[in-house]
Amino acid sequence: MRTLRNAVDRVTRALQYLDDSSGRIGEDLRALMALYAHACRTSPPPAAPLATWLVELAWDGPGWPEVRLADFAPALGLEGLARIAALVAERTAAADPDSWHDEWAAQYLREQLAAASGDVDAYVADLAEDLKHPDRYRTIAAILRDAGRAVDATSWARRGLADHPRNPNGDRLRDLLVDLLIDATAPCRSAARTSNAARSPPPTAPSWPPRNAAAPTSNQ
Repeated sequence: MRTLRNAVDRVTRALQYLDDSSGRIGEDLRALMALYAHACRTSPPPAAPLATWLVELAWDGPGWPEVRLADFAPALGLEGLARIAALVAERTAAADPDSWHDEWAAQYLREQLAAASGDVDAYVADLAEDLKHPDRYRTIAAILRDAGRAVDATSWARRGLADHPRNPNGDRLRDLLVDLLIDATAPCRSAARTSNAARSPPPTAPSWPPRNAAAPTSNQ
């Protein structure tokens, strides 16, 4: 367990000085991080040190690997997630108000916390703090759709297109809205087909022998 975490730390530091134009080392680091998360879920380490390490990696690290709290949530448990929330609050209070990085790190970890907690409304509220880009609306709409809240998802998709009508990056949001509208009309189309089938008379079974068939002749 400790060996995996040390490996993540060592590759993270080394990647700052290596040429990874092919992206292969970054892919290996992501795989290593996923393997460590799996090991933590299988045999959870103490929650508080794990929470501290994840916050430090996301806040103080070079920007890689991606920290996905949802992958570590089973190992963190309520204690670990509460520890992360407290650390984020402490760091946010002490952050430089002019630091773009501190602002980004605080927002990123709050969003990750909300996602890991399973609280859809809290997750949406965190995401909605920054609506400068149509992709943020798309993320919110997709989360609501996956939570079975298609009406809310459609509302957010419409809102995003209204707020960013000329943004060339709105195509993905528009595609999502089209999918939501198609899905919304699917039950109506199915009901209409069922209703039409109920009104249609049942097919008439063919008579035998056919009415116009000649009577069989006797060979006698």
